[in-house]
Amino acid sequence: MTHINTAHAADIQALLYDLAARFGVVGASLAIWDDGQVSTVATGTANLRTMQPVTPDHLFLIGSTTKVYTATLVMQLVDQGLVELDQPVRRYIPDFRVPDAGATETITVRQLLSHTSGIDNGPYADHGHGDDAVARYVASLAGVPLVFPPGARYSYSNAGLVTAGRIVEAVTGQPWDIALRDRLLQPAGLQHSFTFAEDDIMHPVAVGHIHAGEQIEGSVEAGEEGAVQAPYVVAPRWGVAGRAMGPTGSTLCATAADLARFAALHLNAGRAEDGTQVLSADAVASMQEQQVTLPPGITLADRWCVGWLGADWGGRRTIGHTGHNVGCGSFLRVFPEEHAAFALVFNSGGDADLHHHLFQQLARDLYGIHKPDPWLPIDPPAKLDLSAYAGTYERHQFRLRLETANGGLTAVEASEMAAPLRGQTFRPATPYAFGTGIGDGYQVTPPAGQLTGSTKT
Repeated sequence: MTHINTAHAADIQALLYDLAARFGVVGASLAIWDDGQVSTVATGTANLRTMQPVTPDHLFLIGSTTKVYTATLVMQLVDQGLVELDQPVRRYIPDFRVPDAGATETITVRQLLSHTSGIDNGPYADHGHGDDAVARYVASLAGVPLVFPPGARYSYSNAGLVTAGRIVEAVTGQPWDIALRDRLLQPAGLQHSFTFAEDDIMHPVAVGHIHAGEQIEGSVEAGEEGAVQAPYVVAPRWGVAGRAMGPTGSTLCATAADLARFAALHLNAGRAEDGTQVLSADAVASMQEQQVTLPPGITLADRWCVGWLGADWGGRRTIGHTGHNVGCGSFLRVFPEEHAAFALVFNSGGDADLHHHLFQQLARDLYGIHKPDPWLPIDPPAKLDLSAYAGTYERHQFRLRLETANGGLTAVEASEMAAPLRGQTFRPATPYAFGTGIGDGYQVTPPAGQLTGSTKT
């Protein structure tokens, strides 16, 4: 029996409206899938240049939530006996190469999908509009050192999921975009999900917005008390890196309702709304199995599955994903036992606060589920020997040198990519989690003396 009636729908609309205004989100749309029913609401502005209001029909770039779509494509190939998760990537991409010769031969498909391959997060590189864009990106990884030996631990990797998308291309003989459309979007009845801009523009589209240096004309509505000025301008580009990073989240656009229906596919044992078996029930179940425990102190999730992140909210199991892409993005959280899902899409900052407070209240009111607060105390800081943590931290295009100072670790040197961290002092919440106590654009704003874990994807 559905938990949402007409009265609930009005309350949910008001809640989204109020929270988006409170946190300065330019525009957002929410869909709830519950017992076979999709309920959608929307608020705010799709484009601060045109001042077009957001409707439930608007497409948004969903960012890294796309990774679960790519994992689903791989699992379809597993169903067909064309791919095995524990086989080396080289079995499917013979020219795959990373700088470590041993790792080149041993990195598995499962490790790609669970972020345990050791492949660096990778460059945000555009390799053009051609059908070879993904292949060219994966070829570039031959010059990107690993961050740890394959299977040793967890580290979020965009490059790893692009590689998984390349496996789809190599096995199917189709570019990732076309395989996604033909093998997943169309069979699943996801008629408002696209990867090509020429398809997007045939529908209402919400553009991304980024912070401006000063207040701009236009606002997010805030009810009778007046308008809250939105410190944003329209983003200068559409998506982070074009087709090359499509499998990890640079191109897929969808309505909130389509995102919720994608979740429903995984709640209905792989069946679409019309009964089409898009993915086997066994594959659906295996995607939700824990693959690795995340380091303590990461508040986004406590485990990673096959494509999905996993977390316990008050003892209730959830899976999902989060995505960001040049001012747009999405939050998807699925409740397998409740047979329900929340899908939120947005087009500016303030999204992390909106997501937390919105999903916390909806989960509580609709299902009696407690979403924990995503922060840890750093005041007083944990008592640690900070000298053991001082030193230089490096990965591809990122270098940060930390020294003990001010009761914490101060960033005294930072590369261009790490420049915003220069001069910041990090204090420990646990032996594994340090922070400034100040959230950035991807974080929930913590109370004073608290640390919020990163949700950047």
